[in-house]
Amino acid sequence: MKKTVAIAAAAPAVREPRRRVLVSLSWFSMAIQRGIGRYAEQAHWDLDLSSVHDSLVPAKWDGDGILCTAGNNKALDRRIIGYRKPVINIGVDETFPAPRVKADLDKVVHLALEHFTERGFEHLAYYICLGNRAELEKLRVFQKAAAASGKTLHVIDCSGNSHDVRLQQLCRRLFQLPRPLAVNAQVDEFAIEVLQAAQEAGLQVPQDVAVLGCDDDPLICPSAPVPLSSIDNNLEGIGYKAAELLDRMMRGEKITTKLILVPPRGVITRQSTDILAIPDENVAAAIKIIHARYLQNLQAQSIARELHVSYTKLHRSFVRYMGHSMAREIARRRVEHAARMLITSKRKMLSIAWDSGFPTLSQMVKVFRRVKGTTPGLYRRTFGSPKTGSRAAK
Repeated sequence: MKKTVAIAAAAPAVREPRRRVLVSLSWFSMAIQRGIGRYAEQAHWDLDLSSVHDSLVPAKWDGDGILCTAGNNKALDRRIIGYRKPVINIGVDETFPAPRVKADLDKVVHLALEHFTERGFEHLAYYICLGNRAELEKLRVFQKAAAASGKTLHVIDCSGNSHDVRLQQLCRRLFQLPRPLAVNAQVDEFAIEVLQAAQEAGLQVPQDVAVLGCDDDPLICPSAPVPLSSIDNNLEGIGYKAAELLDRMMRGEKITTKLILVPPRGVITRQSTDILAIPDENVAAAIKIIHARYLQNLQAQSIARELHVSYTKLHRSFVRYMGHSMAREIARRRVEHAARMLITSKRKMLSIAWDSGFPTLSQMVKVFRRVKGTTPGLYRRTFGSPKTGSRAAK
């Protein structure tokens, strides 16, 4: 007679309760929200978005953690602290008692200076629209970096006035300052005011005034009066990193680092800065050739032959105005092309290397590391979105 063996049913897996996270942002950023949302989806959070736009948090709230932008509303900040929940600050207040995630301003400013220098601008300006803490913080960093590079940074301060008055002041200042002038602003919205003032003053953009924004807002930059160049300061990465740190805190980990800096992705060049202001005609012509044909089999010597000038003379002039050689400029442009493909596509590394002008993958890795200080694979993992996929990095 066969024995029957009773098999006990497996106990159902106990699921971890979904964490509830309050998102209280005092300023709107689709990119930051996208980064938070991306992490929340992976972590299976329930997001409380009831105060994401108006910053009016509930009087009583019993969730698990909070993502906020502290520093704009003291009463709101005190209420958030009073909840006694894990908090991550994405705001400007460095005194708020919580870890803070923000853009790496030193690297953002370095990108702006490099972008203007590549185009030969000697006269730089920074536009202060509102005079808020974020603008003034960036101004201090910009002034220090400009001084270190031997450049003068003019300050156009129109804060404390209405939009119409600011435009009038901007028009006068743009006329007064030496040209060609390169202007940077804290965010894209403020850069738009510079574009408007330049046009009202009858100045050409970018021939007289080149304008660079920050945030690379896809709603603003392509549709600006002149398509706006902007620094992609990786706001989505800031939102994602803030959410990741909050998750660690909610799991009981103590975050000892009070300030976490997220590096920018790069400059997205559009018409508002697409110009060369270099006085040496041969150097300007060489740069135009490089920018137009860097994906081809381009050599510094062939550029000199095409311009009917000695290589030695062109090389010396190029280094004088650009601070580096033609070969380095070709390599830099190829690396920037590869970098954008790495974070916006699923393509294989070898395919990206070929399409970026590198004969082999090993050559791209070598040059990429020299220019960016990291490998292509690590760059993709750091700045890419899940759409690029880990398998594509192989």
